[in-house]
Amino acid sequence: MARPLEKIKNLNGSKSLWKIDVRVVDLWTVTNSKSKQHIEMVLCDKEGDRIQVILPTEFKDKFKSRIAENATFTLQDFEVEKNDMTIKVTDHQFSFKEFDEIKKGIVRPDVLIDVIGVFHELGYTQTVPGSRKIQINFWMKDLKGTLLNCTLWEDYGLQFLKSKSDSGPIVILLHNSKIKEATSYL
Repeated sequence: MARPLEKIKNLNGSKSLWKIDVRVVDLWTVTNSKSKQHIEMVLCDKEGDRIQVILPTEFKDKFKSRIAENATFTLQDFEVEKNDMTIKVTDHQFSFKEFDEIKKGIVRPDVLIDVIGVFHELGYTQTVPGSRKIQINFWMKDLKGTLLNCTLWEDYGLQFLKSKSDSGPIVILLHNSKIKEATSYL
């Protein structure tokens, strides 16, 4: 007899024979300091509940071609573990935070956030890989005129520079962003 489908909200660490139908709502690759990569994603069930999933390095190559944003599939026979990661994915589609709240430290730094604003000024850029990672630093401005330091790393930074134009205001939405104290490069 086939196992019944479970809901994300009912998942726990009590067993490893789970079966859920899900859609990939967000997907990204993480590279650690030793240049090893794993895949992280946010999955959503038909009830709208979400869960963060990590596909470890050893499974990345096997499953990468089968996983894409907005793809749906049945996931089964997996382990559920407590999320004790330093950074956690937000629990809804967008979680826009006020620049003032970020600067005052009101927003939790262990939860990924979303910000939206207008490009204001380019800061320090490192576009040639070497001893430092590629990084593009810039200032964003919100409707109140508050400025926020931002950094885009690696491919995201290069994509931004390539698409940036001087033909008018550039609205920027940063999704699943990490809050980190600014460095002297800005």
